[in-house]
Amino acid sequence: MSRVTCPADPGELRFLGESASIPQGVASYVSLKELEESEPISTALSILLAQVITYRKTGTKPNDKSLYSRVSQSTKQSNNFDRTMTLMCLKSPPGSNTMIVTLDGRKSDEVFSQCLSARDSKDGFGPGAIVAIRGPEMISTYFGEKSGLPVLQFTGGMKLVNKAVSRITFSTIPSSSTVKRMHAFFYEGVKVTLRQMNMAMTNCCGNLCDSIDMKSSDGTWKSSCPCFVVSKGIGSIVFDLNFSVETPQGASFEVLRFTSRSFTGLLTRNGFPSSINVEQIEKAGADYLIYSQLEQRIQNINDNGGFDILGWIRIGLKNDVSSAEGLKVRSSDMVRHVTRMRAHNALPFSTNKLINVEEILTEATRPTLPVASAKTADKSNLDDTSKQPSLPAASAERAGKSNLDDDSKETAEFV
Repeated sequence: MSRVTCPADPGELRFLGESASIPQGVASYVSLKELEESEPISTALSILLAQVITYRKTGTKPNDKSLYSRVSQSTKQSNNFDRTMTLMCLKSPPGSNTMIVTLDGRKSDEVFSQCLSARDSKDGFGPGAIVAIRGPEMISTYFGEKSGLPVLQFTGGMKLVNKAVSRITFSTIPSSSTVKRMHAFFYEGVKVTLRQMNMAMTNCCGNLCDSIDMKSSDGTWKSSCPCFVVSKGIGSIVFDLNFSVETPQGASFEVLRFTSRSFTGLLTRNGFPSSINVEQIEKAGADYLIYSQLEQRIQNINDNGGFDILGWIRIGLKNDVSSAEGLKVRSSDMVRHVTRMRAHNALPFSTNKLINVEEILTEATRPTLPVASAKTADKSNLDDTSKQPSLPAASAERAGKSNLDDDSKETAEFV
């Protein structure tokens, strides 16, 4: 049973930012599984339908730029890319649905079909986007090692698919505990329980990578992100969350260090202003109010159909105790990374119920008088109102007598 429903003919796909479509009856779908396992086939008129999982900037470790060739059966270093994009094939079975596209910052416009505004916008080619790739080549290279992810190569560029208009729907794509290499998953209608909530200043500078996986397993933040350009006017604060997930099928697992600019924006009104930092929020004591509202909104969504989550999984690595060089070996731990989380149904609250960070911070920093000062001020006002101008006793007597004499005089004059 297919876990993704899409038009039978690629000609029915519709693309964002384009009025043109693929002529019907001309193209056909091809899957990663076919590209990887079948005999060479013609793919000139084939469409590979995929979903963006995550982006990553390559590091300096030996395996970060290693490519294994099926043809030469050897591994070599490549300097032709500085980023990678991970995709999930929507026509391949769970466990063998994930591939890598290598990106060169100097030639990225070719991969994104010259759609640079869509690439760098918040509703563009970020995690969760559906893309159509024409004419993908047969798989001949793997990332890192022979058992690594297949590297997808193509020359036609990607098109951004309009998911709603193209009538693409998803059902659960489970992860597999028996597959050793990295693969993607999708769960719908899950319940999320927050275990730890923080706010953090991300080093992500744009919209493309969505600040996903910016926090390393040791808790340190990566110094830079895979985004190609700096997006103006966006805040640097994102929610940094640890939470547990319970699926409708009864499976449960933990997710650590989830940071997403789009998810932060989903539950906040206009996000976090770029003019403030975490220290200001914590110093004002506004963090507790923000966390309280965040927990309420998460529960509201849980009670209204839950969340849909997209991500990737692979068997973790641990230190090899028998190795003097500090090599790592595969462990039995399954590490899951969520790269996109959205409400399964429409948000169960109005826009004015979103977390309004500016309003919370304004209320928290509103100047107030200390309790002691307020009491003193009240007492002072009370004393002032009770005090009336008064004369000394002798003066009062003279004043009274004088008034009496004046009255007598006035009476005598009128007699």
